[in-house]
Amino acid sequence: MFHALKQLQEIYDASCKIKANKITIERVTFEKITKTFQQAYEQIKTESSTPMPTPTPENASILNALQQIKASINNLEAMQTTRNAPNTDARAKTYADAIKTPITAAQLHKHQEQQRIRAQRIQSTIPLNTTETNEKTQQWFQTENNENIAITIQKAIENQLNIPCAIHGISKQQNTIKIHHHMNDEDADEVEQNMNWNTVVKGLKLHEDIHGVVIYNVPKDIDITDSQIIESLKEANHCIKHDAIDHITPLRRNPTTTEYHFIIVFSKYPEELNTWIK
Repeated sequence: MFHALKQLQEIYDASCKIKANKITIERVTFEKITKTFQQAYEQIKTESSTPMPTPTPENASILNALQQIKASINNLEAMQTTRNAPNTDARAKTYADAIKTPITAAQLHKHQEQQRIRAQRIQSTIPLNTTETNEKTQQWFQTENNENIAITIQKAIENQLNIPCAIHGISKQQNTIKIHHHMNDEDADEVEQNMNWNTVVKGLKLHEDIHGVVIYNVPKDIDITDSQIIESLKEANHCIKHDAIDHITPLRRNPTTTEYHFIIVFSKYPEELNTWIK
């Protein structure tokens, strides 16, 4: 009995050293341990009428080791159960979700406040598109130092609109120049709405990003070009701007025989698409 328990202790210690999730015992060893326990069990049955003696200190330590082995096995089983648990992450938003309207007044107010703050942050930058300018002009914007570009833009705004324009930085991307300024909201709106950028250079214009969100499980019999459908989608998703939805297109260009399909909703305002993906 003692020898069998000692073998179990050694197997347990070896598995702990390598942090194994499973404990493997050779068949021969397992049969020996089983036979030993069976013999001990038979002896206990025959001596059941005699009182059980108090275990010696040596046997007590072995019993303690067995309890540790049992606890470790339970922990390993719990870890495996956790790993096999199904993923309960929120699924993507369907068309049915997109047209749901329940929302509290507090949630709507929070959403509108977030949009206002984001709009102010975006408003401190004016993006310009150089795609329609000639090749020489595009090369000038990409190679000229930022200070000279800022001076050129600043003078054009002040001469045309008589608005003081403090430009504190220029950032460049392919066919896009971003003007970072310190104008107040009123002046920034005036520049974005009324500035004729062709007076700076022919073909220069405001850059408008178009953002998209994919909606799935949309019935094909819904006409996504219908203005009433677009208006109902804007209302259901609590869009603020009247032109929140720029256009809607199917995700796949090739028709399929399925009853439902994916669509892409495009907007110039990323903040308006936030409620579609929450």
